[in-house]
Amino acid sequence: MAAKEVRLRPSRPSRPVAALVLALLASSAAARADGTSPAAPAPPTPLESALAAKEWSRALPLAEEAAEGAGQAFAEALYRVARVRAFLGQRTEALDALERAHGAGLFDASALRKDGAFAALVDDARFQALAKAVRLKGYLWLLERKERDADQKPDEVMRALALKPGERIADVGAGSGCFTLRLARAVGPSGSVLAVDANADLLAYLDGRLKQAGLTNARTLLVPKDDP
Repeated sequence: MAAKEVRLRPSRPSRPVAALVLALLASSAAARADGTSPAAPAPPTPLESALAAKEWSRALPLAEEAAEGAGQAFAEALYRVARVRAFLGQRTEALDALERAHGAGLFDASALRKDGAFAALVDDARFQALAKAVRLKGYLWLLERKERDADQKPDEVMRALALKPGERIADVGAGSGCFTLRLARAVGPSGSVLAVDANADLLAYLDGRLKQAGLTNARTLLVPKDDP
């Protein structure tokens, strides 16, 4: 009996696979036509490299810097939303957006008060409270910025004071407590520090810092601005 010839037909690729192949071929042809090649993946950022290498000490300042930048961008975006809401006459929604912008890091109270978008809100109690909170945040940023240590050299000041445990000292113009906390630690539990300032909001903030740090040997004192 003669052998029967059998011809095998190649199987057709499934439609999804065929579509993918065609797409790749078309992309390659287009790249060759205009003389370009597919974009290479972007190199990792310093933060991504530090995280991948588990170099946490190097990653921390990079992560903080990235978070600060992202927070500023978010605050600016919310501020724009607030302006548009205000121009549309949506008072409550505009104030809601401003409150969120403040929480995200908005701190330029001067620009806020001068912005014509909020002209109809300047007498609103909620707007005034927000403007006050924004002004306080801006002042705190000024007092606690990283560059301040380079200008005022607090560590050198503390070494020059050479305080001993048990001493009593007053921090006049205590502000946000840049020196108050250092002084309280230097004189120890047996000593005492009186933090004096004319700004009630700053002293309230300082009270919170002292409590968080567990320093019970320092107290705040509010004085009138014209008190000699």
